[in-house]
Amino acid sequence: MTITNTLSDEDHQLCAANQLGAPLDVYRIKPDVIRRSYFVCLLMFIMGIFLLILDFRTPVTSSVLRFGDSSCMFLGGAAIAILLPWRLSMRVIVCEHGLLQISKMYMRTRVKAVCWQDITGFNTGIHSSEISIHYHKDNRLFTGSLTINSAYERLDNLAALLEEHRQQFTPIDWKQMTIQLQPAENGKYRCPCCGYRTLNDRCEYELCAVCGWQDDGQDNWDATTNRPLSPNHMSLALARENYQRFGAIRKSALDSVRPPLPEEM
Repeated sequence: MTITNTLSDEDHQLCAANQLGAPLDVYRIKPDVIRRSYFVCLLMFIMGIFLLILDFRTPVTSSVLRFGDSSCMFLGGAAIAILLPWRLSMRVIVCEHGLLQISKMYMRTRVKAVCWQDITGFNTGIHSSEISIHYHKDNRLFTGSLTINSAYERLDNLAALLEEHRQQFTPIDWKQMTIQLQPAENGKYRCPCCGYRTLNDRCEYELCAVCGWQDDGQDNWDATTNRPLSPNHMSLALARENYQRFGAIRKSALDSVRPPLPEEM
């Protein structure tokens, strides 16, 4: 069976829409990972039902315990209905000119498309347990990452394929990055999240009026580092992705941000 026959019409449409050429291979979640997920969710659901019945048969029952049992049953059922279809839908499609990571949750398809020339590099985790692919989006050096963890099948094969395409990658121009950190004629610095010149200084926790990012010093070289204790409570890469999707680092900040001014471009 060829790779073409294993892909859905939606997969072919996404490959074509992102101009990545013909699909070459597809990497899905390992069957044993899916089986274990089903088992755990069903076990939670069955335990919740059993404990709930047991509570009702007991003369003296704590409402707190009964609520806990119901919660266990509800969470197990919710995981079966929501989490497992998402797991089943996760896949990475390697094409002639790049790759796609696809997943679906709440009937919404989420796609990350990366061309070979947009990739700045990749690294594997300890014992090759995951692959982190780093890429830039445009000439403002927006960066992001695509993580493929050990739940996927044939991870070693994918790492070898990436190595074959390494000559097509585009390493980060560190000199250009340094220029980006210089202020413009209006004395403003570019926000590391949205890229517009809205900051009076860098690394001073100033709030960007365009995207809502608070400049805590994170930048391209550590954009994928998650900082849950920072004022932004997220990585710079995630904030950039959110800004590209809906115009702010988080939806709750949409009411406090504004479009960039001409002098901030």
